[in-house]
Amino acid sequence: MRNEFPARFQGGIFNVDPKYAYYGPDLRQKNYSADYRFYGVNYWWQNVRFLYLPQFAQGNFDMMKPFFDFYIKQAKTFEARSNKYYGASGIYMQECISTFGLPGMGDFGLESDVYSEEYTKDIWQQCLEMSVMMLDYYHYTGDEAFLKTKALPWARKALQFYNTRFKKDEQGKLHIFPSHGLETYWTDVVNDMPSIAGLHYVLEELLKLPQSTLTPEDKQNWTTMLSTIPDLPKKKDSLGNVVVDNAAFYNPQRTNYDAPDLYCLFPFRIYGIHKPNIKEVERAYFNMPNPGRVCWYQTGIFAARLGLAAEAAKDIKARSGAYLKGFRFKGYMDSPHDWNPDYDGVGNMMNTLQEMLVQCDGDKIYMLPAWPKDWDVNFKVHAFKNTVIEGTYKNGKMELLKVMPESRRKDIIF
Repeated sequence: MRNEFPARFQGGIFNVDPKYAYYGPDLRQKNYSADYRFYGVNYWWQNVRFLYLPQFAQGNFDMMKPFFDFYIKQAKTFEARSNKYYGASGIYMQECISTFGLPGMGDFGLESDVYSEEYTKDIWQQCLEMSVMMLDYYHYTGDEAFLKTKALPWARKALQFYNTRFKKDEQGKLHIFPSHGLETYWTDVVNDMPSIAGLHYVLEELLKLPQSTLTPEDKQNWTTMLSTIPDLPKKKDSLGNVVVDNAAFYNPQRTNYDAPDLYCLFPFRIYGIHKPNIKEVERAYFNMPNPGRVCWYQTGIFAARLGLAAEAAKDIKARSGAYLKGFRFKGYMDSPHDWNPDYDGVGNMMNTLQEMLVQCDGDKIYMLPAWPKDWDVNFKVHAFKNTVIEGTYKNGKMELLKVMPESRRKDIIF
């Protein structure tokens, strides 16, 4: 993971011959070489991020730098494409890119003048998700040079794209159309939850940064833009309760298994165990059409951020038993969606486990927010502000807790 290219979610550097790695598409009779990977050589954002999100709590910050740098190096390409495809400025990073920052030919289409891959055609929030990861890197490390030279320039351009790609409605609010609700809702989608939640969260987090890191123009631009972002999409269930929704408007026909309504919980921390109106998201969680517990499904992380220990535990149990039978290493996981062996499922499980143990928000560190009382654990995790927490939880009690620096102990909430 210290390589100049991001790690592969399909087996990493250990690819497996199609005779053994097949899943849904059975390719054993195709005589493909052992270098074949079903999803090719491109980088799929949905999957790759799960290999890097767990590195924060593990303190593997050196592993994050090549990941960030790979995408930052493509920024000029992303900007050129933003202008060429959409007449917009700023950066737009689609779901699937090559090592050159361009879409693969299968996604763009030979001689086509539009991005044509149906599943991800109008998904916009990837650069906002990267902004969250960059801001988290700063929150964990306090690296102000990284914030000023990498995170802030990226966030400025990501927000600029939305501001120039989409028009305002009669009320002066951003009208995000055309759009998708991730890979699941394609038709008549307006103001998708991932975009709206991402814009709210990223803008609010940027405005909380130390004044010394922001320019007066930043503060003015972001304050103005925040006033133009529509409210989070919500609806009422059959009992009249408020529930977060996938978009302000959309055709309910589903084409995949994502839960865009829950993106206001993860990756964008608008809701959480310590925040108001959490039931609005919890109701959506328990009504997920496809609460999968393998591969890129984020069910476990959603559960942890809701403080649902039993639900999060189900995810860990399911994932830890999903290793490929017949393979020597249990780190080789099975998947109903991705080529085997599947690593984004492993990263996803690691991330869930960490969120069950520790969640950070500003100065606060929430300990064991979704940890089953009957699970014993020894752990050492990193938290915001260069904090390291080491502990032993046994028989329902915290037997040992070391906090470095000690001054951060006062910020821990059990």
